[in-house]
Amino acid sequence: MSERLRLTRTFGVAGWQTWRADGEGFVLAALGACLLRPGASLALRGLWRMARLWRSPDAIDPSALRLALAMHRDVRVSGVALRVELALPARAPRPDTFEFALRGQRRGTRLPAAQDGCAWTVLALSAPDRRVFAAMTAALRAAPRGTRLTLDIAARRSRAPDTLRADFPLRADAQIDAAGWFPLIRATRIDVAGALAGGNDGWTSSTSRN
Repeated sequence: MSERLRLTRTFGVAGWQTWRADGEGFVLAALGACLLRPGASLALRGLWRMARLWRSPDAIDPSALRLALAMHRDVRVSGVALRVELALPARAPRPDTFEFALRGQRRGTRLPAAQDGCAWTVLALSAPDRRVFAAMTAALRAAPRGTRLTLDIAARRSRAPDTLRADFPLRADAQIDAAGWFPLIRATRIDVAGALAGGNDGWTSSTSRN
C-alpha cells in the first residue's frame, strides 16, 4: 500500500491551515495527527533544542541528520520521499521546491529502547540530497512572514495491521549533529481514524516525557 500526507502552514500564522492524507496506508496520517496537535504529543525539550540550533547556519549537519520512528514492530514504511514548497508572499507564480529521497534503516546507534512491542525505523537523507537540504534551510531562514510552507510526504510502501487504526503507538526522535538523539514526539498512542475524521480526541499521550 502507498500513502501521502500533505500539510500547509503560513509563517506568522499559528498552526497548520490545511492537511490531507491519501492512500490506503495510515502510518503518515498518524505522524500528521501529532503535528496538528503539538500540545498533545510534541516534546518541548526537543523543540527548544531545534529552535536554538536553527538560528546557527552551521549547527545542522545534513550527513548526521536522522529521524527515528518507534512504531509497532509489524509496521513497515519504505520508499519515503519529501517535497518542501516555499511560496513567498511577493513572488509568483511558482514556489521554491526542494525534494528529498529518504533512505531507511531498521536501527540507529545510541537510540533509547523503544516502548513495549515497538521497534525503531530510522530515516536519513540520501547523499545527493544533502546539498539540497542546506539550500532549503537557508531559504527557510530567509523567508518572511506570509510565506506559505507545504510539506508533501509520500511512501511507496506502507504496511500496518488494521487493528492499529484505533491505537497506533508512535514516538519520534531526531539527530542533527554528533551530539546524539533527542525527542521530538513523546511516546503517544493515536486513534488515526478519529484524527482523520476531525475528532478532538484522536490520540492520548503516555506519561513518558522522554
